[in-house]
Parts: sequence; structure tokens; C-alpha cells
Amino acid sequence: MLIENEHLILRTLTAKELEMLTCLVSSETVYRYEPTFLAERQYAPEKALEVLSRLDLEKDRQCILGIFLKKDPDTMVGLAELYDYKTNGKTISIGYRLSEKYWGQGIATLTVN
Repeated sequence: MLIENEHLILRTLTAKELEMLTCLVSSETVYRYEPTFLAERQYAPEKALEVLSRLDLEKDRQCILGIFLKKDPDTMVGLAELYDYKTNGKTISIGYRLSEKYWGQGIATLTVN
């Protein structure tokens, strides 16, 4: 899955992002207030990447995409979680997790928009 706007790219993760996913998931600061059942924290990083990349918004009613800045499209800055999708296309819930380095830059707002 791919979603783009003028500032961001949200897309399915690939094996290239394994190291960045591992770094994000290992941050206790990022995950301090997050529930423990999140897919990326339930499994070893390799398995988490496999699980996340298979989630399908239509079939599973959720997906988790990597967040990338258009100005640096090779660096994952966080994860966007789209869930509770209603097939009529009128409602969806959105969550996000950003690497600390990118906090306070408006990336979460851009992601949700």
C-alpha cells in the first residue's frame, strides 16, 4: 500500500527497513504509553516486519505503514497505523509512532492529515 502527499510517503515496509524498525521498536521512550499488544513489539524484528508487511486494509481492517519524508525517502521516521477500517470507506482510526529525533516537527499532524 502507498499513500503520498506533498511532504510524506506512507508505504508498506520492506526488508530495507529492518534496522530502522528494530531501532524504533527498541525505544522505551517511544513506546512508553503504547499498549503492549502492538504487532511490531510482539515478535522478533524479522517476524514483525513480515507480519506488518502482510496486513491488508481491506481484508484485515488494518495496516501499518512506514512513514517517510519526501525529502529523505530512504529513511523511515515512524509507523502509521490505520485500523478499525469500515468497508464503506467512511471511518478509520489512525495511530502513529515516531522516532524521537522527529518529534515536534509536525510529522504526526501531516501523517494524520
